[in-house]
Amino acid sequence: MTLVWAILFLVGGFVLRFQINKRQFNRRNAAGVEEFKSYGNAYGIQIMEKIGRWVGLFLIITGIFFAVSFFFDGSHK
Repeated sequence: MTLVWAILFLVGGFVLRFQINKRQFNRRNAAGVEEFKSYGNAYGIQIMEKIGRWVGLFLIITGIFFAVSFFFDGSHK
């Protein structure tokens, strides 16, 4: 069961980080500058993306921990 959680956390973390980076890429114009509707919108989105990146990193690290504990525990044999 731990391996299932490890895979879910790893995939979830990578998908979350990928989606955040994709949204950031799609907001760029031809000059490579991100465009926002307003300052408040820019500030809010950047805060949420930063939190999302940290959550994604936490999910990836947790997934790696679960995978390592699964393989070194020995009870899966």
